[in-house]
Amino acid sequence: MEVRRSTRVLARLNVLITSAAGSHNALTAVVNRNGALILCPVAYPVDTALQVRNMATGQSADSHVVWSGGPDNSGLFKLGIQLNEDRPEFWGVECAPPPPPAE
Repeated sequence: MEVRRSTRVLARLNVLITSAAGSHNALTAVVNRNGALILCPVAYPVDTALQVRNMATGQSADSHVVWSGGPDNSGLFKLGIQLNEDRPEFWGVECAPPPPPAE
């Protein structure tokens, strides 16, 4: 069974994704304390270093791609990103830690 470090929250946030190849506007679909599922016009491969800027707060964080999926119905690519450091306030939404495992 997979144990998550925090709960997932559905949140559609505008973000700016920057890599060595340039910058692209993207949207989050799901966020948690440690990362997000984003919808991006570029299919970055796993392990690509990215800087993500939350356009609502102006905060930026270094991250990397941990999962790269195909395009959704709109043609945007699904990417799982992980923040490189603990930033529980980064998304501006409450992402509670998971409950302790049942005994």
